[in-house]
Amino acid sequence: MEHPTRLLAQLTVGISLLVTSSIVCVAQVYSPCEAYGQSAAIFVGKVIGTEPVSIKLNPIMGGGVFHARIIRYSVEERFKGEAKVTAEAVAAQSTAGQPDFKLGEQYLIYTFSPVRPYEPDIKAQRALPLSEASAELAYLRRLQKGEPVAGVSGKILQHTLDVINWKLTPVTPPANVRILLENAEGLRRETQTDEKNTYRFDNITPGTYKVIISTPPRLYTPVPQPGVDLIRTPCSHVDFWLQTDGRVSGKVIDADGKPAIYVGVSLIPVELFPTDESLSTGREMHGLGAQADDQGRYEIRGVPPGRYLLGVNLGPGPPEPGWNLFPRTFYAGTSNRSQATHIELPEAGEKSNQDFQLLPRLVTRAITGSVVFSNGDPALCAMVGLIDARFAKTGSAGTQMRVEEGGRFTLTAVDGYRYAVQAYVPVTDKNGRTVGYLPAPSVEVVATENTKPVRLVMPPEANCDFLLNQKQRP
Repeated sequence: MEHPTRLLAQLTVGISLLVTSSIVCVAQVYSPCEAYGQSAAIFVGKVIGTEPVSIKLNPIMGGGVFHARIIRYSVEERFKGEAKVTAEAVAAQSTAGQPDFKLGEQYLIYTFSPVRPYEPDIKAQRALPLSEASAELAYLRRLQKGEPVAGVSGKILQHTLDVINWKLTPVTPPANVRILLENAEGLRRETQTDEKNTYRFDNITPGTYKVIISTPPRLYTPVPQPGVDLIRTPCSHVDFWLQTDGRVSGKVIDADGKPAIYVGVSLIPVELFPTDESLSTGREMHGLGAQADDQGRYEIRGVPPGRYLLGVNLGPGPPEPGWNLFPRTFYAGTSNRSQATHIELPEAGEKSNQDFQLLPRLVTRAITGSVVFSNGDPALCAMVGLIDARFAKTGSAGTQMRVEEGGRFTLTAVDGYRYAVQAYVPVTDKNGRTVGYLPAPSVEVVATENTKPVRLVMPPEANCDFLLNQKQRP
């Protein structure tokens, strides 16, 4: 069994501000500013009692027991958390020869996430004798008054993207990148990154701010400019990611000449799509993309240099029914891979006005059927879905639904595509936990106006006994 302090560290969900076996010592010292953001509650408390407690570690997996104590305090000054007269927190057992909690003594207490998620009142703690907490008390009192004691720090990171292999490689970002800090009241401060590509703002009045990067030329950051709440988290950390700002933009219209609103537009390296229009089986088809707006306009940013195919629904399989229900269409308006126009982009280059028209919108069809057990009874607990028939042996339907009354189902498919209809029932243990799935042999169908209902039969060992009993309980 692991050392109790390591186990307690795990139980506090990654927070290292925990009490070691000597109780008053801190395993990892955070600044008061950082500790404030990590903690659930902060208060000055006087010890009024202790009580032994046995904490079951990972009860679902049959973990061991950590013997500890609950320390009960009368709250004398509160800096964070609910205002209560008394509070409790978990501490390790006392160790001979080491300082320990004494009735009537005062401590500055930080409490953290529940030790056991299903018992939210049992929290881990970090305790400092009041005689050793003068600096932290001064900080917390200044923070309560709204004095300028908050800060924001972060780092600039930059990567190059290999789209073909879908791999990021870190590179050194530019020096002296400007970072701005603003709030709604008009406060504006500016700094620059240092030789380690980091920045820092100190002595900030608590409030809500926006951290803004002045993006260097030929680069952009794909992450929106974040807001920080320096009241809840007075020490905030905001990183920025930079990448080459290659751009491809234009407009997509449908077969009637109207904007193809909200469709997804993709940019895929030429190397991933063979000229014979077959799907590449040796690697995944990664690509970049963007969604068109309500005018059909799109802009794909962060494009590395290379040769690309531009279009809609270029990936394998039928498109999902919805706004994007168009057949595969390459720029500039063809379904034929060999006739597609290549988009060639240099480093941080830009291709604008790449407008193209889509082929007529596809038609949806309903595929109906039922799922039954081997004895013919409806499998009322079955889940059912559709997948491109080419991938049925190794994949599963991305969208699945529960069968309806009588085990019947209706699934929406795209006209002309071949699908495999898949179904399964969950396998449960004696405690009702799902431990696996039993599939029915799939059935292939082509979605047409006249597709006949399909019937999927579960293997003999499949049943719904437990799930049906659960459903019948009040």
